[in-house]
Amino acid sequence: MATIDPIQPHEATGEMNNSHQDVPPAPPPSVDIPVSTQDMSFASQIKKPAAQYAPSQPVPSRPTQPYRPPPVSAPQQDRSLTELSDKGEAIVKQVISGDTLLIRAQKGVNGPPTEQQITLTMIQAPRLARRAGNRDTDNGEATQDEPYAWASREFLRQLVIGELIQYSVEITVKNSKKIAKVTYNYENLSEKIVLAGLAKLREQPSKKGTEEYDRIVQFKEEAEGLKLGMHSLVTTDSVRNVQTITQDNATQFYEKNKGKTLDGIVEQVINGNSLRLCLPATHHQFTAQITGIRCPGTGQQSRDTDSQDDPELGQRAKYAVEIRLLQRDVKIRFDGINNQVPLVTVLHVKGNIAEYLLQEGFARIMQWSQKYLPDQQTKDKYKQLENIAKQKGVKIWLGAPPLQSTPSYSGDRKKYQAKVLEIVSAEQLVLKTGDKQDSTQKVFLSSTRGPPRKESDSSRPSRALYDQPFFFEAREFLRKWLVGKKVSVEVDYTRPPQDQYSERTCVTITASQGPGGGTNENVKNVSEALIVRGLGLAIRHKGGDDLRSQHLDALIRAEQIAKDDGRCIHAKKMPDNATLKVAELSTDVAKARTFQSSLQRSGRVKALVEYVTSGNRFRIYIPKDQILISFILTGISCPRGPGGPMQGGQEEPYGLEAINYSREKVMQHDVTIQVENIDKRGSFIGTLFYEGSKNLAQSLIEEGLAYLHSSAYGALYDVLYPAEREAKKRRLKIWESYDESQVEDESVASFHDTRDQEDTSTFSDTHVSDSLSSAREMIVTEVHTPNSIWAQPVTTADTVRDFSAKMKDYFLTNPSALGLITPKRTMKVAAKFMDNEWYRAEIQQVISQERYQVHYVDYGNCQVLSPDKIARLPEQFTSLPPQAKEFQLFLTVPPQDDEWCKEAQRELLFLTHNKHVFINTLPKQQTTPTVSCDQALIYLSQDPDSDVGKQLVSEGLLLVDNKRRDRRYKQLLEDYQQIQRSAKLDHLNVWQYGDIREDYVPEFGYTPKVKPTDKGKEVAAKSAASQSAKEAPKKK
Repeated sequence: MATIDPIQPHEATGEMNNSHQDVPPAPPPSVDIPVSTQDMSFASQIKKPAAQYAPSQPVPSRPTQPYRPPPVSAPQQDRSLTELSDKGEAIVKQVISGDTLLIRAQKGVNGPPTEQQITLTMIQAPRLARRAGNRDTDNGEATQDEPYAWASREFLRQLVIGELIQYSVEITVKNSKKIAKVTYNYENLSEKIVLAGLAKLREQPSKKGTEEYDRIVQFKEEAEGLKLGMHSLVTTDSVRNVQTITQDNATQFYEKNKGKTLDGIVEQVINGNSLRLCLPATHHQFTAQITGIRCPGTGQQSRDTDSQDDPELGQRAKYAVEIRLLQRDVKIRFDGINNQVPLVTVLHVKGNIAEYLLQEGFARIMQWSQKYLPDQQTKDKYKQLENIAKQKGVKIWLGAPPLQSTPSYSGDRKKYQAKVLEIVSAEQLVLKTGDKQDSTQKVFLSSTRGPPRKESDSSRPSRALYDQPFFFEAREFLRKWLVGKKVSVEVDYTRPPQDQYSERTCVTITASQGPGGGTNENVKNVSEALIVRGLGLAIRHKGGDDLRSQHLDALIRAEQIAKDDGRCIHAKKMPDNATLKVAELSTDVAKARTFQSSLQRSGRVKALVEYVTSGNRFRIYIPKDQILISFILTGISCPRGPGGPMQGGQEEPYGLEAINYSREKVMQHDVTIQVENIDKRGSFIGTLFYEGSKNLAQSLIEEGLAYLHSSAYGALYDVLYPAEREAKKRRLKIWESYDESQVEDESVASFHDTRDQEDTSTFSDTHVSDSLSSAREMIVTEVHTPNSIWAQPVTTADTVRDFSAKMKDYFLTNPSALGLITPKRTMKVAAKFMDNEWYRAEIQQVISQERYQVHYVDYGNCQVLSPDKIARLPEQFTSLPPQAKEFQLFLTVPPQDDEWCKEAQRELLFLTHNKHVFINTLPKQQTTPTVSCDQALIYLSQDPDSDVGKQLVSEGLLLVDNKRRDRRYKQLLEDYQQIQRSAKLDHLNVWQYGDIREDYVPEFGYTPKVKPTDKGKEVAAKSAASQSAKEAPKKK
């Protein structure tokens, strides 16, 4: 059997290997087409050449050293390799019939080599069948094979195709037809064919009487005597029954051979990926395309050429296939059919031609065609070979952008199961890919686009989900179908970052069951189901863009169905319900309060969770009223999560876990809410139920992701408190460092101050002395108000002083660092105090261009400075967080009289300033929500009786905050009230003239501050003032 001439890199320009020169011909030793492991089984089935066609004597092998082509500008050294003359050597490109060959030169110059048709001397072979319209037929009609025409052609094809022959032209007729003597392996081809009985003698007077003529006549007589070929008495099987496959019977032919691998011959190469094939067993002839790839068009046929194709490169790709496959025995695997054209994989004994074309840059992968390949391993191999060509930048990839590194998906990550957490938009989804709560991935539907966006109204903020036509309907279709359910995910491609878009993983998602609803209810492909309902579009990719869905054809068909039916976005007239008029209450406090009473009266209201801000904060849509609200779970607090304007500060432990837990349970789920109250920011407070009657607050506490808030009371407290107690015993999440031995009375709740990341501390009104064990020793640096101080930890006091000394040295050695900034609010700077020392500070207010109010972050005091006393804070002084922190005395309020306020502040300054104190910070959820700083019990020593708050109350300088009604502090509050009553009886300071609150009556010009519409409170205030006036003389 003939072998394939290798094409070396320089042959891409049309030059052939000159290894035939000056040596006898023999099969080339190199292998040009890569053979994959999975194709070996096909290659091994290809028949080897018959023994009678083998050379009769040993032939020297060809040299194996690589050919090094001369420079482009070098002159031609051997024209016999690049031109075809009347005598020389050539390579057989095609066997046209038993007596006619198409030969080519051994090398080409700036393109494929020259070709020439020659006819063997002294013989005439039977004529093959001709198709209708062929110029060589009589009257343009189709003809049949003459007897043994096919056998004659096959005998010569198997003998010399692709081989080096020697020829000598003897006669040239007027139509440029050349008759030549041809030898192969030192044997005359005319004699071999005549001896096989597959050709008859042609009358050639000039040859009669010669030794050559007498010998061929002798061979003819031997064939006649042996009754070989044409001289046989049996001629029934000598004529083929050629069956041409057309568009009319292509589908039937493919269905018959679907998935089979059959022996075939490549009869014609139309272009690099389009072939005319023959099945010798049945004599079927048909045109097919190679599965999964596309080569540039040659420009000869309009339908095989894209506008972006380079015809010259298409000719080179065609030539590369011709010298390897034309009239070679191959294996043909039927993979699919498209537009009545079979899609096949062509396997030669040396490998898969598609792999060679991809690796050499002659072809690119076509996603729509690649889906017909039998297995994922073949698809991955094709992609790997294409990437090699892209990386080299050869052929069609010449000048293309460098190959982007994209995540590789192998094994089970190419196809995997996931749970749908969120529908971001019609084409974007968030999936949970693992068991961990944070194992999420955002993916995009391949070759799919949601409803087109129209110009939004510029007079108000754009909310695409509600304002854009069909955005909400498309989202709702996917949400109701997929959220919370398991789906199958197959990664199609990863699109690299481009412009403002980040890297996108594009997938095909298949649900376990269809969406129902009557319209293609059994379609499980999410993209196809979306598009067929008129809620999305199939993306038409450019010719060079091979990153596309493997089901693009199905998506395009689905879009056409939606267009024909005029569904949704394809409707001629936009329906009224294409957009939603939704009221945004989270940004309008006044409007939110108007809905408070109606929501409270409604009890449980159906709602949809649109977004999870933190573990216990949500953005909720209420369909009944078409409103968007902010919603907070009552009775619990969750650790602070990362980022967000509502969060502030640093992320706390388990804050992200709490967010992920709430997202998985209720994000984009239908829930019911029960509104109880509203806060000053317009956020509604209440209970959220999911999956029927499950309380989300209770679930968070049971998982150890939340703790009780002081707002929990009544029946809610009875539910949440046991859940928290159980979480503490199991040391779940935020309670992992909880020490049960510190709790002496289980009826008293304990809290964990996650914001300061301290150990769990137990505070109880009956165990105030125990709270000193968890108190921190600090130094008071500033007294801010009559009942609040600023303090810094004792452990970092030396570090702060060291920073100041080092900053002073820094600015002395670097005077150029001064005055190089324009101070802005919240900017961290270095500021000079009145003692001419530098301290870390923050710009608190820009009064003017020459005056800035700064706050010294390590001490708590403020000062107004000029720009020359402010400098950029050096990087080495930013590692330490601000050390000063503000604390307010718990259960105390200052008097309303300014003079007594100043006196109380002076006393607090005298007691604590620059002194060591012990501060027990109360957990945030136990303190007053309106207070921005931490509330604490402050002690002058380790003695529980050294409570600063109690001391100032006992001296009549501070008042007790009677608004505290929490039962946890009942005993502590009664102690403070008892001390206040003693100070009042002794007429100390603010009580020197009796109860100062009795002056708050109309007789003294005081008018209670009540709302005009709050009639009940106004009446109650007047009644209280009158009663106080009556009791005043008695107290005096």
